[in-house]
Amino acid sequence: MKDKHLIGSDLNLLLIFNAIWRERSITRAAAWLRVTQPAVSHALGRLRTLTDDPLFVKGGAGVVPTPRAEQMAEDVQAALDHAVGAFQPRDGFDPTTAKAIVRLGLTDYATSVVLPPVMRALKEVATGVEIRGIAIDARNPLTDLDNQVVDLVFSPLSDVPERFSHESILQEKLVCVADDTGDLPGDMSLEFYLSRPHLVISYTGDPQSWSDRLLAQMGKSREIGLVVPHGLAVGESLRGSGMIATLIEGVAHRISKRGGLRIYDHPLEERSMTTNQIWHRRLDADPFHRWFRELVTQVHQTPVS
Repeated sequence: MKDKHLIGSDLNLLLIFNAIWRERSITRAAAWLRVTQPAVSHALGRLRTLTDDPLFVKGGAGVVPTPRAEQMAEDVQAALDHAVGAFQPRDGFDPTTAKAIVRLGLTDYATSVVLPPVMRALKEVATGVEIRGIAIDARNPLTDLDNQVVDLVFSPLSDVPERFSHESILQEKLVCVADDTGDLPGDMSLEFYLSRPHLVISYTGDPQSWSDRLLAQMGKSREIGLVVPHGLAVGESLRGSGMIATLIEGVAHRISKRGGLRIYDHPLEERSMTTNQIWHRRLDADPFHRWFRELVTQVHQTPVS
């Protein structure tokens, strides 16, 4: 039998390894496991003997994993998930009676555009479901999924590793928004597009985007006037600035409601942004999480009457 070599081993070591991996601290792992710190240190010693590797070494305010521990982490988590699943009932999920929590990794865009219709739907069909929104690093949204900080993220990222599943939920057109200085044209030409400085949203601070690459192919370039890391700052930053910004159409209409801005079709090409919901495959078959993902898809793909 494949598992014969496990005879004599303490499978609680998997729990201890996983706690240290998640907490990056012997002390915090012991607190989470409700055991003493010496007990966790002793178990780590046994793990080191079994794997012939230190697994976790001192670093910063806690410990950091070795490459061997990084290789083990996903398999250990999968083993624990299967073990938990083996003892759980296989009943379906009833949204009308269930009490559940889902942790969402949110950017400012997801908070203002993706989340509100989901919350309205939950109010109608599942009042016992609690949303806990957690800010994620938009440059690397998968890290918190790997570390189980969140259950689901909303991101334009589509090229994801095989350990994740993803589904398109929302597609929005990209448009230009210009500060209305009183002399705006009826349609935005490429000449006018290049005549004004541009406000760019960039989580990394790099202002270069697809539009700059297209312009470079034409032997042209645009002037960058301001780079901001969040879309919520765009409206107030645009008004009175004389600048132009490329935005998702839904966001453009939201920030233009106060006036002082005008929306145009993009003069370079028609392009859209797709938002995906992304989750770890370990949650593929979970009844609650599957139901919640289906709800997200439904509210964003049902036409508004």
